Amino acid sequence: MGGLPEDLTHAWWGGERAVPIAHALDALLGQMDRRLAHEEPVVADTDDLLPLGTGLLPLDRVLGGGVWRGRAVIVEADIEAQATALLSTVARHVPHRCLVDGRDVVAVATGILAGSAGVPEVSVTDARLSEREWAAVVSGLRSLRGRDVSVCSTGSLDALREVAVGAGADVLVVHDTARFGPPAQLGPGLARLARTAGVAVLASATPTEGVPSRADDGVTHLHMHGFDLGGRASLVRPDPDDLLAVAQVDVECLFGIVR
Repeated sequence: MGGLPEDLTHAWWGGERAVPIAHALDALLGQMDRRLAHEEPVVADTDDLLPLGTGLLPLDRVLGGGVWRGRAVIVEADIEAQATALLSTVARHVPHRCLVDGRDVVAVATGILAGSAGVPEVSVTDARLSEREWAAVVSGLRSLRGRDVSVCSTGSLDALREVAVGAGADVLVVHDTARFGPPAQLGPGLARLARTAGVAVLASATPTEGVPSRADDGVTHLHMHGFDLGGRASLVRPDPDDLLAVAQVDVECLFGIVR
């Protein structure tokens, strides 16, 4: 008999399943810790009276003033590049200690620098820049020098909580959340992380096709509807009274900028 059908093997053994060993070890240590521990992680004090501003006024407006310690905001975007641009812009402008987590720290840093300089990410990655763009990158580096922003790459929410606490982060920005497990587990997991680490979490996720966002305790679901790539998008937050809070933002996805 021959081997398994090619389409079947590709469906399971696809290259996208490869993960850095550090991520696998994060997940393993998290499982071991949960099996050995007899107590839940200590819940941090999150009784702040005021939200934390994100540095992006349209986002603050639709969220009722900003993000809150002990709570998570999940941005579900039609166009992934727009969500990436939104989160990268917050990382560059939030007036609080910020930790940015992604699948690859160099890619995260590239996106932040490209947005700060206003040049395409691919140009920064390939170092193929015009004289004007090189000057913009230098200016972008200078503007980031005084920012209290850290980057990391973790493979489990348990590991991310420990890194966030160790970094003393106020706001945690999370890219590529699919690596943390099924969508149904993401909301409760991020809410628990925010609560136990005492941070405000802002994360992006791919909308579940045909399934409305579930109401997770401690989670605000924010929908980002794109009208065109590199053009206008709307941020929509459903509220308990079935009313909609809407803010319009201009998105330049090519440069990772939201304004």
